[in-house]
Amino acid sequence: MLNIIISLDYELFGPGSGDIKKHIIGPTNKILDICEDNDVPLTIMFEACEYMKFEEFDTELRKHLGYSPAELIKEQIGRAAKRGHDVQLHIHPQWVDAAYKDRQWAIKQYPRLINDLSQDRIYETLRKGKEKLINILENINPDYKCNTIRFTGYDWIEAPPETFNALERLEIKAHSLADYCADENRKGYWPLTIDNKVFEIPIHSIRLPKYKIFSILRILTALYVCFLAGKTKADFRKKAADLTFKSKYPFLVSFFKDTYKQKWDFCKQTASEMLFFLESALEKYDHKNYEIPLVMIGHSNIFFSAREFEKFLKITKEKYVSSGILRFSIFQEFVRKI
Repeated sequence: MLNIIISLDYELFGPGSGDIKKHIIGPTNKILDICEDNDVPLTIMFEACEYMKFEEFDTELRKHLGYSPAELIKEQIGRAAKRGHDVQLHIHPQWVDAAYKDRQWAIKQYPRLINDLSQDRIYETLRKGKEKLINILENINPDYKCNTIRFTGYDWIEAPPETFNALERLEIKAHSLADYCADENRKGYWPLTIDNKVFEIPIHSIRLPKYKIFSILRILTALYVCFLAGKTKADFRKKAADLTFKSKYPFLVSFFKDTYKQKWDFCKQTASEMLFFLESALEKYDHKNYEIPLVMIGHSNIFFSAREFEKFLKITKEKYVSSGILRFSIFQEFVRKI
């Protein structure tokens, strides 16, 4: 059976820009309402390093904003957990050394990957993040398990080997970030360690003609992020490289001949596009003989398409869930099962 896991990266923008109420709290409330109206669970990927900085600089943030971001976030994820949703760990290592100065976040190194840190700092960063999440949620749900993590999505790759030791020591069983899955892989996930103690559960992605990157929703989202979120030169260089990779075709022809990997994203796709991705998974994976995890991603800071998301959930429940082909799940439940 296919197990759809809807995951929400719950965060500000990478350089520390954005508004907590506008880009985290408000959109997440809308997403939770839509999920609950359709009896679908959500997995919130809780950005622990960012949250701990909100706690560290709570006095300054209260003075500047007139409220406590940490209190709002703690209340929201606690309420979500009470209502049956999942909360798992998300780490952006650029927040490790961040400071709040002159009413803005000072980020020393952005972008930053988890393996830019030393082995000891990787372990301590993950340990503190997991402990923080457990401290918030264990009184709400005594059975809560923090067993899944997502590192930064700058390169959309599986968990790097430098993290394996920390993941095993902390009993984090799964990582979910890779935007690829081998054609011959019929189960939809794979072991990262020789002893099968840590697995990669990828974000469902498929290859499409490069011109499809220019859908209306994706263009609007890109414009919003570029002009309002304080993107850096490194971000623009990365996007340009993605669009202009070496091709045997002339530049314009390459947009129709070349392909790129597109992730299953409820913030950037219409309902029909989301359903197309779902149907591709039904063809690719052996869902009759295995429990298949099918991860969808979204970001609280760019959620504009409530109507399309709700339409997708309704159609999927009516067409597929009712016929027993798939169900909606959460990381915590699926990882325990496998």
